[in-house]
Amino acid sequence: MRARSAGNRRSNDPAPQGDQSQETLREQSARLIERAKAEGFFWGDDSPFLDELAKTTPLGGAEHLAFLIGEGGNRIVIRATDNGYFGPMSDISPAQYLQRLEDYIRSFPSLRMQMVGVSESPEVEGHAVIWTAQRFVEGERFRNQPALAKAMEAQGWAQVGDSHSFQFRHLETGAVIEDAHTDNVFQNERGELFPFDVRIDALPKSRNDEDVA
Repeated sequence: MRARSAGNRRSNDPAPQGDQSQETLREQSARLIERAKAEGFFWGDDSPFLDELAKTTPLGGAEHLAFLIGEGGNRIVIRATDNGYFGPMSDISPAQYLQRLEDYIRSFPSLRMQMVGVSESPEVEGHAVIWTAQRFVEGERFRNQPALAKAMEAQGWAQVGDSHSFQFRHLETGAVIEDAHTDNVFQNERGELFPFDVRIDALPKSRNDEDVA
């Protein structure tokens, strides 16, 4: 159940976000729900997955409801689009959300996230809820933005703007991410970085891009 291709975008362009009508959101939600029912990943009111998640206290988040399930090294984070919408703006469509997910997977393949279910929104009639799953990783929040920037620099990322900027460019791949602040980027004891809920402003260059260049 992968996010669909973003069509004729240039390979380094991120998925466009927003500027979609409410009619488009409802139409795309209806098609996504229909597809989920046909392919067996629709979570209805009688879904055992929803029953289990209802027993779990959701974690905080600006755009998602998040649930931590499992134990030990088998823990998984389950996220659901929240408030009946598909991102920080109410004019982002389901297709754009899935394209954004695809961009994240391409940019951070080791943190692979996948769509696992679709349900109907209890908040906005006719809208879908998109459920995703991602392996839980241990990490700690940075004490401030300069500390985060220093760790990013050690991993090949240059901060764009002043010392409190949330935008970073990877010097080798050309990838650009936004919203890389202390709530969205954690670090483990080995110094590995884990960006979550960052926005992809430019995708990493592929091998084909390098060949063309």
